[in-house]
Amino acid sequence: MKTDKSYAIGFDAKRAFLNKSGLGNYSRHIISHLKKYYPENAYYLFSPSSNTNLFTDKNLYNNVNPVGFYKLFKSLWRSYGITKHINKLGLDLYHGLSNELPLNITKSKVKKAVTIHDLIFLKHPELYKKADRFIYHKKTKEACTVADLIIAISTQTKQDIIDFYNIKEERIAVHYQSCDSAFYSKSSVEEKERLRQKYQLPASFILNVGTIEARKNALSILKAIHLHHIDMPLVIVGRATPYLDTLKKYASKHKLKNRLITIHNVPNKDLPTLYQSAEVFVYPSIYEGFGIPVLEAFSSGVPVITTDTGSTAELASDAALLVPYNQVDAIGAALKKIIDDSHTAETLRNKGYKRAGAFTDLAVTQKLIALYHKVL
Repeated sequence: MKTDKSYAIGFDAKRAFLNKSGLGNYSRHIISHLKKYYPENAYYLFSPSSNTNLFTDKNLYNNVNPVGFYKLFKSLWRSYGITKHINKLGLDLYHGLSNELPLNITKSKVKKAVTIHDLIFLKHPELYKKADRFIYHKKTKEACTVADLIIAISTQTKQDIIDFYNIKEERIAVHYQSCDSAFYSKSSVEEKERLRQKYQLPASFILNVGTIEARKNALSILKAIHLHHIDMPLVIVGRATPYLDTLKKYASKHKLKNRLITIHNVPNKDLPTLYQSAEVFVYPSIYEGFGIPVLEAFSSGVPVITTDTGSTAELASDAALLVPYNQVDAIGAALKKIIDDSHTAETLRNKGYKRAGAFTDLAVTQKLIALYHKVL
């Protein structure tokens, strides 16, 4: 698939190279899908380091790393040194993939795009340190101020940008993301059994995927299991934070130790099979910019329960059971409905898989290139 004209496009690729999940996956997907479907463009990846195994096809691109003075001060390079490279390379477009642009990018004639994933640090400041909130706010507001194209990954995020930064609506485009195509592939019975053995998993389990932190609200799942006497363990896959201690204390107090299983450092290649092995996926997050695990679960054909407000409800539509994140009884009732009613479970599997079809790599990439062309 080709367009009438080719362009030189640069990306802030730090997270593509250095972030294992979340923003890293988003960045890798954007870059690799553009290369796949629009190979006529030249793509430049700006990163403090490209010495990583996370981005396996990195040699297909023009990699730009700090040199000289900036080798010692890589954060300064991202904020100020990148612009010099942009000018030297004569880029047509530079896309900041994670809420920020170089602070001096207005010294370049390049067209500027920025993806804003969320404004959680403003919506829920209690979840962040004061210094972090200050930095995130400064970088995000500056990027929104100077960008020619602001990409919000959900309507919820778009509205937050308007509300907090007083940005005109017409400057913001909603552009959803896709998930790895591996989630659409069926795992064999043998592969499922192999992973059960590898991670010592029971035959049936409830699944939650994401960083184990307060915002993801896994404690409400445990409380729902306890309240509704659900005899099925909760498996949480994600990076641990001190919030894990809160979960363990609750599990210990209420004799749920055997119903809380946490797994860390799971390779991406194992995730699709873990999703497909679960009876139900539960994601009662307090706030999300998009909620990629919900889409991964849809693509994997597992019934989903998620939050009834914000971007997760927007993403799920009618393909999931929607519950208030702070109503433990509702979460428990939804769990029992899926676990006890095979018809409900099968209906949700089918609806979820159909919903996932709206977020394919090709559809998402076509819309992105159209946004680029509008700016260029």
